[in-house]
Amino acid sequence: MKIWISYFYQVRRFPTNLIPFSTAQYDPKWFHKFEGQNKVFIDERGVINGLRLPELCFPKDAYEYLIEKDSACSKDCPRKSKVEYQLKQNQIKNDWTTFGCEFMDRYFEHLWNNVDFDKLISFLEKVKLKYQELNKIDEDIEFVLLVHEPPSNPCSERWVLKRWFEEFDYNLEEWFPYEE
Repeated sequence: MKIWISYFYQVRRFPTNLIPFSTAQYDPKWFHKFEGQNKVFIDERGVINGLRLPELCFPKDAYEYLIEKDSACSKDCPRKSKVEYQLKQNQIKNDWTTFGCEFMDRYFEHLWNNVDFDKLISFLEKVKLKYQELNKIDEDIEFVLLVHEPPSNPCSERWVLKRWFEEFDYNLEEWFPYEE
């Protein structure tokens, strides 16, 4: 089973065999047809929108804690250049604590301690089979985990998700329909 990672903006380019799942605490309103975070629908191109994987979302209470400590993400984060440098140097690969960002460290900790990888994969397999059956789709169904930031942003949940999947020998590749 293939699982990609991408960002919400790319959903408009997804083919019908890709099923996007949000990993964000709050999704763009259009992803739920402007009807609240629980609305799931199939758009005019036949792509399902509005699905979420709440277990992969950074917990709201943990984020509120970081805000109280003044350690939440901000656009002018002083750690951004450190994280960006480490990503370029591939220094994060074997030591997740070197993200240099309390948000990213806590997010990885959340995934590691609270999400059962095998259950997640089993759930996605069931979704895949049911979706193929209901929609009579013969082609292979693939999944895309969605974050808000593009891959050029070093301060994104994508790097934590990619690192967490690597722990289970799974390469979470970026979904690109073509070079931008």
